[in-house]
Amino acid sequence: MKVEIYTLTTAALYIFSIFILFLIALLVTFKRRKQANEASRFLALYYWASLISISVSYLVTTPYLVYFPHLFRSAQLFILLFMPLSYFYIRQTISYKSLGLIDLLHLLPLLVFVADYFPFFLLAGERKMEIWRGLSDYRLKAGFKEGWFMPEGSHIIIRYASMMLYWILQFRLLYRKPLQSSGEKDLASPIQLTWFRWLLWTQAIMILPSLLTLIFVTKQLQTVLYALAPLVSALLQGYFLFTHPEILYGIDANKQNLNTPLANGYNAGNDNNVAPLPETNSSYLDLVDDSTLNQIEALLNSIMKKEEAFLNPNLKVADLTTITGFDSHKLAAYFNKRCGITFNDYINTHRVNYCAAKLESGEYRAKTLEALSAESGFQSRSTFIRAFKKSKGITPSEFVHSIKVV
Repeated sequence: MKVEIYTLTTAALYIFSIFILFLIALLVTFKRRKQANEASRFLALYYWASLISISVSYLVTTPYLVYFPHLFRSAQLFILLFMPLSYFYIRQTISYKSLGLIDLLHLLPLLVFVADYFPFFLLAGERKMEIWRGLSDYRLKAGFKEGWFMPEGSHIIIRYASMMLYWILQFRLLYRKPLQSSGEKDLASPIQLTWFRWLLWTQAIMILPSLLTLIFVTKQLQTVLYALAPLVSALLQGYFLFTHPEILYGIDANKQNLNTPLANGYNAGNDNNVAPLPETNSSYLDLVDDSTLNQIEALLNSIMKKEEAFLNPNLKVADLTTITGFDSHKLAAYFNKRCGITFNDYINTHRVNYCAAKLESGEYRAKTLEALSAESGFQSRSTFIRAFKKSKGITPSEFVHSIKVV
């Protein structure tokens, strides 16, 4: 009876964990479907890898494995991936450091496991089920004795050593002191840093109990803790994401204290917010590589030409961070390095060109300039005239006159 209670409890915990992780994975993937930055991709992949590893780990403890025999021992593939993915997510957001060839070393534990278990993965499903039926509960979870060249139990050691290593690497990223002498600044917003630390300590909830169960508790309680730890971790992470949707939508630049053209000129519909490009504060600009700038350029071109986002008179930087998935630092770097103008000037140039096309098509005959300026996304006549003259060198009236002359 007691064994049945443990079994039912474990099953319920696993199923609940799978359900929560599935919701989070869907949320992260869906909310970033229009985003293209690598950091958000890593977060989505982190949750999918976690979901698959938990799902397969549970399946292997049930008779239903007979329907999916080739999944036996495959959970290790995803377990060895989700912590590196978390590390890349945090590192990419904080430092904007793109992946390089040296980062292939992070795949070493995974490659060792694949090489060791390659002959096993080629076995027929019936043979895998024979091996599975012959394993005790402990051998099933920690034995890993079916490999080609690695000693029994070595892969479980590699698993936890890898998880602890990446946890420590994340800890160093989040709690190291900034190098004031080099002018280094935090490149993540306060809410992002809070989220990263929340993620870090909830991962500890998942990792540490699993380590302790190998030593201090009974096998039955060990099984329950194996299922309980990821559930608690997933619930806490899900709670933070649901209560702080800006993590997925993009950080509101209006709330950031950034000395960038975006922070100072955040609303393209209000000419009082136009700000000059900063003469200094270029430390963050140098950290955004050309590949990222090309991605931003392609996205913005699509957003402006196809979706005509500039027609929204209340368009703000926060809206672009939501649509593109790139935070205000990277957008500022793009406007500064590629365009050499402020966010306001960029948006207003598109509005002026849109209005000019309307004027050239003859719409001035049926509509006033004020009506055309409103249709183009301007909130006031004075802003429209000032932006038009800045872009075209002449006022809207002079532009219309030139069309009539022609």
